[in-house]
Amino acid sequence: MHQLLATRLKDFASSRRDVELGDKEPATLRAFWEPVGWSPLFAGFLGEPELAKGRKEVKRLLTEYRSWSDTFRLDLEDLPRQFRLAYEDPQGVGFAITDESTHPERPSMLGISADRGTLEPSTPDYLSWAGTQLLSLAFSDWLHTTWRSKPSPDQLPGATQPFPRLSPGTLQLTEDVWALPSEAWSQRPGERLVFRTFDALIHWMTHAQGLQSLSFEPLPGDSIPLRTSPGARELPATVKHLPGLEPGRSYRAGAWEDMNILLESKGATVRLATSPRDHERLSTLVKERGWR
Repeated sequence: MHQLLATRLKDFASSRRDVELGDKEPATLRAFWEPVGWSPLFAGFLGEPELAKGRKEVKRLLTEYRSWSDTFRLDLEDLPRQFRLAYEDPQGVGFAITDESTHPERPSMLGISADRGTLEPSTPDYLSWAGTQLLSLAFSDWLHTTWRSKPSPDQLPGATQPFPRLSPGTLQLTEDVWALPSEAWSQRPGERLVFRTFDALIHWMTHAQGLQSLSFEPLPGDSIPLRTSPGARELPATVKHLPGLEPGRSYRAGAWEDMNILLESKGATVRLATSPRDHERLSTLVKERGWR
């Protein structure tokens, strides 16, 4: 994880500080946090992991929430004996803490709502949640879309789990195409497709083995609505056809006129997408052929 963050986040190395947890703290948490360290880049994704810092911040938040409403009555005594701050919502909606009183090696999480004044179970696994949060941060500057595929992403030939225990729902499809869980608390594999460039996505789609069908929401790339779908004579045979998961939806992906394209037909709706680099040229060609 440390190496991935150092590679993907420009300011990580210069902003990172060491994290040292106590000898009596869970070994799994030490194994996660001490190699990764802490960076201000994590703020908004994770809380600082040291117990004392988390307790101080939680005490401040509880005091602040009580000042907002007479119905908010939670205090430190209402929380687990040992906890650390997992996440603080930047909008003041609430925060989450670990519960290390029962299963400290794989602690669950509790959410505190500022509005409701409640203490409720949150995502069941702090380590998986924290790991997926950091992966979301690492790929935050890549392009992304929500997708589904048949077979499921984890069953695709060549798909690997770089972090099988930490984030089992994260898959690497190629060096430049990954699939992440849609939310940090989800364990379902690869619902969010992230890719370095539009060209990298098209390259993967046209070379993927075993991919039978898929669907995107929204369509990746810069898209152009068409009034008619280009037929087989307009698009070369090298453009790969992939059925959509829903009836009436289909995709074509590949190279056309020296541009990587992605064509989606969904009922009467047809859209043609390409990279931002080629969008203007594609728009011109589409108009010349009377497709819009």
